[in-house]
Amino acid sequence: MLNDVVGNSELANNSFLKQVFLQTVIFCINVNAFEYNVRILLDSGPEKAYISKFMAVALKLKVLGEETVVYGLFGGIQRKEANTQKISVNMNNIDKRFSCKLDAN
Repeated sequence: MLNDVVGNSELANNSFLKQVFLQTVIFCINVNAFEYNVRILLDSGPEKAYISKFMAVALKLKVLGEETVVYGLFGGIQRKEANTQKISVNMNNIDKRFSCKLDAN
């Protein structure tokens, strides 16, 4: 039985595996005539795209504006507001067959 292997099934993060595998892809971001290969974490849950502040500053991405985002955690029990900056980047896959513009906070 799975419960015997996993242990206490009431803990969502309890697992017999010690590794976590995340879906990622390498894309090429085009900024000011330079190309940077970056690894992107694919998350099917969020309604918005996010970029780390470190990456936005390192790539000198142009800020388009500011937006207040309200996060609802655990079924809306806890809410948090945050002011985030909006950026836009042009990106394509490594072999340049696909390209798109990504707006992110």
